[in-house]
Amino acid sequence: QTEALISDVESQSQVPRDVLRLTIQRLKSSQAERVRYGCPIASACHEFSRAAPEAAKVAGESFTLLAGLFARQLTAMGQRPSVALTRARALICEWQGGIAVAHALDDSQILAEAFARMERMALQA
Repeated sequence: QTEALISDVESQSQVPRDVLRLTIQRLKSSQAERVRYGCPIASACHEFSRAAPEAAKVAGESFTLLAGLFARQLTAMGQRPSVALTRARALICEWQGGIAVAHALDDSQILAEAFARMERMALQA
């Protein structure tokens, strides 16, 4: 699903800011489900870590793929690759932290605020 999301947003635009905006919009599209159920990627990583570590790695690859997409776009916007990768990882952390806290407190506003911070962080480059 992550590969399909990336392929889809990259096919819609070659403009880095647009790709970032589209990706964040796609992540936002499941906001209600993430608040209600949490993140299935993070859950799979956690639940499979002991019993099926290879499955946990496969689930975690989604984060790597998204961070790579973010880093490529930020680099194309002129950031040094090391800075772009750090910011890309911060975007993933913002998203996942927002999901975790919004889910724990059953408060969609928390995740909405996390998405707003992601947009500012991604698009200010």
